[in-house]
Amino acid sequence: MFSSSSTTSSISSSRNIISSIIIFLVVVVVVVVVVVVVVVVVVVEAVVVCNSSSSSIVVVVVVVVVVVVVVVVVVVVIVVVVVEVVVVVVVVVVEVVVVVVVVVVVVVAIVVVVVEVLVLALVVADVIAAVAVVELVVVVVVVVVVLVVVVVVGVVVVVVVVVVYKYSSSSINDYADGDGDDDYDDVGDDDDDVDDDDDDDDDDDDDDFDDDDDDDDDDDDDDDDDDDDDDDDDDDDDDDDDDDYDDDDDYCLLLLLLLLLLFNYVIELASRKLKNV
Repeated sequence: MFSSSSTTSSISSSRNIISSIIIFLVVVVVVVVVVVVVVVVVVVEAVVVCNSSSSSIVVVVVVVVVVVVVVVVVVVVIVVVVVEVVVVVVVVVVEVVVVVVVVVVVVVAIVVVVVEVLVLALVVADVIAAVAVVELVVVVVVVVVVLVVVVVVGVVVVVVVVVVYKYSSSSINDYADGDGDDDYDDVGDDDDDVDDDDDDDDDDDDDDFDDDDDDDDDDDDDDDDDDDDDDDDDDDDDDDDDDDYDDDDDYCLLLLLLLLLLFNYVIELASRKLKNV
């Protein structure tokens, strides 16, 4: 009995470690991609400024927006890491932190989209009047890249928050008794059954000893059946957990592949624009 419980506890700990590693890798990839995109944007805008000073206002606005987005992303990443630590320390706090992170991400995404639309309108109004077509294309591409980065980062943050939320919800039962099952209700019911059986046995002692033996046999059979049912429930819960973690792993791998494709596209686009300039 003890060996099966310790084995289940070790499996739950291994799953928690794997989930933490996946979340950490996703966060690291997001930070690296954002930093690389910001560097590319700054380089392209610097080339544009060196060739023509008429778009300096647009450059300043775009760079400021990019810096704000980077700062927000770093803050959100820090909050996600803090949530990951809080899961191990205080599971109850995760509910509030997750809600706050999701609200912040949504508000920031709305503000950034509005600012980028205004910047694009300013570019169209200012650049068409006095700037060459090449600069207009470069600036529009930069704005589009920033929008794509904002959308991708928002999606990644929401995915990380969802993974952390699922991880924290599954950890509530894991930290309760070590095996991921809510066995306290069953234990309480068993105790009540034992107490009732003891009272019945005391009442029957004065009448007939044979009836006591029959009651004890029936109680043993019932306890054995309950234990078998609990074991079956444990197996079903373990199978469900395996399916959930397999889905999370596949989703994270798909997300990493999309981020790598986006990174490759941004690098190729920046290199082409630099060659044209």
